[in-house]
Amino acid sequence: NLNAALDLAVTSTDNLFAAPDGAPSDVDDIIYSVAPNASLSSDWSRHAFAIDAGAVFRSHEDFSNEDADDHYVRATGRFDIGENTALRGTLRSSHQVTPRTDPDSPFIGAPVEYDRVDSGVGVTHRFARFTASLDANSSEYEYDGAQSFRDNEESALRGRLDVELSPRIGLLLAATVDERDYNNSPQFNSDGAAYMVGVSLNSDLMRGEVSVGQFERDYAGATGSFDGIAVEA
Repeated sequence: NLNAALDLAVTSTDNLFAAPDGAPSDVDDIIYSVAPNASLSSDWSRHAFAIDAGAVFRSHEDFSNEDADDHYVRATGRFDIGENTALRGTLRSSHQVTPRTDPDSPFIGAPVEYDRVDSGVGVTHRFARFTASLDANSSEYEYDGAQSFRDNEESALRGRLDVELSPRIGLLLAATVDERDYNNSPQFNSDGAAYMVGVSLNSDLMRGEVSVGQFERDYAGATGSFDGIAVEA
């Protein structure tokens, strides 16, 4: 199956450079966006494969130096082993832009561009009313110019168990451990973990889940360690 779309948008802003409240440097501008995307996916009775790609092209009416584009390409697949077990895989490469309002980019003075590569493999097995899954994922970030100190690699391992209490309600247990390594700023390196328990809903009109648990993160530098309550929905 091949599907494609083209989204068009016009945005008006009265604070293009994200100046603080009351600052005299507030600037108006109009931003035109063109976003094409396409996906090609299989419709096989067993196994699955899909590839999709897209982009967002932004053009400013008055300040062309603020123009920045996003684009990505992604491939995903599933290999069915019997009726109850499946292997999954995904690979995604993208070029992205963070706006001036991003809290991780204070006082930069310009949008921040970076390249990102994501990959993952996983396995799912179902037996009786239980479904167990294990996923390993990694992400690599490479920032342009002076922001290269933010280059990092993230890897995570997640296990999850779903229990079907009824055809519409389920119980979930999940545990995740991850590691973040900064190539040029080792003081930001950290290890983290999260343990969650929750419920899932699968009705004719709604599908979703909510869980609560505990998280912790240990930093290599002087930042120290943090832990607390985690909520996910």
